[in-house]
Amino acid sequence: MDNDMKELLQQVVDLPTDDKLAFALSAIKGLAPEIQKHFDSEQTAKIIISVFATSVAADGKLTSEEFALVKAFLSAGGIDMPDEKLVEMLASLAANGAYEMVNALNKILSTEGQAHLIALVTVICAIDDRIDSHEVSYIMDLYKS
Repeated sequence: MDNDMKELLQQVVDLPTDDKLAFALSAIKGLAPEIQKHFDSEQTAKIIISVFATSVAADGKLTSEEFALVKAFLSAGGIDMPDEKLVEMLASLAANGAYEMVNALNKILSTEGQAHLIALVTVICAIDDRIDSHEVSYIMDLYKS
């Protein structure tokens, strides 16, 4: 990874939490219409939840900040579920092919859609004020494909 990418990732990490939330919302608003070019609204919602699942699982652990981010976005979308069920759903998605689905999605999106997807993954990974090597690897895999 070159220094420009390291610097960009660090800038995202250093953003205040409110800015990260706004950044994530902006990325979702840009990504959703791109996904809807290929899938219906229900599938689009499932895909976006899968993006969250793979992003929070990229480093193998779900932090309280990552969980709060997912919970907030689901609540904003009118989806309310018990915490235990949400944790189970995120783990299940991450373990059952969500990575492959997100990678396949990345390949069919326009360049603009890919940028929104990578931005969303990056900010989700950075919500806990760090991006570890596993998360960097996941982001770079999407960036390279």
